[in-house]
Amino acid sequence: MHWKIVVSLAVAFLAYLMIGGAVFQALERSNETEAKTVYMDVNKDFLKNFSCVSEEDLKRLVTYVIGAYKHGVVFLAVQEEEGEDEDVSVSNWDYYSSLFFSVTVITTIGYGHLSPGTFAGQLFCILYALVGIPLTGVFLAGVGDKLARGFHFLNDKSFLSQYDGRCAKVVKGSVIAFFCIWIFFLLPAFMFKFYEGWTFFEGVYYSFITLSTIGFGDYVAGYGSITGLAFSPGYKLLLVTWIIFGLAFLSLVINLLADIMRSRVVDRVQDHVDRGRKAQRDNTNTTQRSDSADSKDVQSQGALSAHPETQESSGDDYLPCCIRYTSQDEIAPIKTGCLHPNYKTVKDDSVIEHL
Repeated sequence: MHWKIVVSLAVAFLAYLMIGGAVFQALERSNETEAKTVYMDVNKDFLKNFSCVSEEDLKRLVTYVIGAYKHGVVFLAVQEEEGEDEDVSVSNWDYYSSLFFSVTVITTIGYGHLSPGTFAGQLFCILYALVGIPLTGVFLAGVGDKLARGFHFLNDKSFLSQYDGRCAKVVKGSVIAFFCIWIFFLLPAFMFKFYEGWTFFEGVYYSFITLSTIGFGDYVAGYGSITGLAFSPGYKLLLVTWIIFGLAFLSLVINLLADIMRSRVVDRVQDHVDRGRKAQRDNTNTTQRSDSADSKDVQSQGALSAHPETQESSGDDYLPCCIRYTSQDEIAPIKTGCLHPNYKTVKDDSVIEHL
């Protein structure tokens, strides 16, 4: 890739980042200010209504709650254990929860709501990710290839296969895209609304953040749910299956968009650079040919000066001419007044000397 393309992409990338920062600031700054005001008022009201609790004790409790949440302990997500009189927090490290965590590691989603807390667990996480991330990339590439082949098969077998042309391709692509959006975004959003108690848009938002591997961790399926259904093993296995195939689909879409950007932006810049290079080469070749012609003229003038006898005048009857020796008995004049450095100009036709 030419350096001009890299510079152009860097400028576009930085401009895109700056625009994103400005837009997010405009959209979220006021909400942050309102949230701070609300939480400070709640804190003051709590201390006012429960005067037996000091401000230091409240801060200590909030610190413990935040630390517990960082370790995956959610006090709102409780289940009643059999034989126990009190509710306890659901384990985040049972087999199915650990399996879900493994998926977030090797797919680089990384919600951040849960992380290993022991040295052995952290070391294993490093080694597990080093092998699992490239393995997942290869596997998702294979799944994406099969999905693409399936889309082509449905395209060939559907009623749209009888139509050709650019408009038909747009229609086919739209139908396939709508079909996949329903499977990987809309239907899961309805499921999250039922299992997690989220709104429909929150379910769509979580689906995109998860399948794009952004993984903010503000919404995590199966953790902190208001319903007990979200903790069932079957639900978590369904989540794992959805994540795997959804990642393959969305990566396929993102790669397609990247190819479109590359073909429409990078290729245009590359064509402009190639035209500039071609014009530069043409100018260089023209200059070299001109210099070569000038060099030949200088050599001819040097040859004339090196053979002063060729400039001798023959008088009125004989003009200097360039002659070519063709045989012992034949003299072929080339052009009157033309002087060649390898031949002499003579007055008498009977004297021919070949240098």
